[in-house]
Amino acid sequence: MLCGGIDCIDLSTLLGERHRRQRKILNPACSMNHMRGIVPLFQSVTMELQQILRGATAAGPKEIDMVDWMGRLALELIAQAGLGYSFHALQGKSNKSADALKSFTCVFCLLRCYYCSDPYADRPWG
Repeated sequence: MLCGGIDCIDLSTLLGERHRRQRKILNPACSMNHMRGIVPLFQSVTMELQQILRGATAAGPKEIDMVDWMGRLALELIAQAGLGYSFHALQGKSNKSADALKSFTCVFCLLRCYYCSDPYADRPWG
């Protein structure tokens, strides 16, 4: 999903020339060479989460909110692979950039749900 201003453009909602142009922009990020390069990073961050979860359950079985942890994992992976920066999301540290990103994601998701649920709404992305 590409966002600019209040327009939220999901590649799956574009047609024709706009779809082709967005795919051309995104293709390098999805190439096999790029993916091979970020696999070690994904493994490292995922192993960090595995150690945290093992530590949390070391004393015995315990209920863990995996949705929260998967959200933190996704945020950290995107930050490190895409931005070259760590939000320290797995350590639970507060970060203004991470908080801002989370609130934008929520707003854009709500906008998309609104536009997708109302077939007569004017979609800002065309």
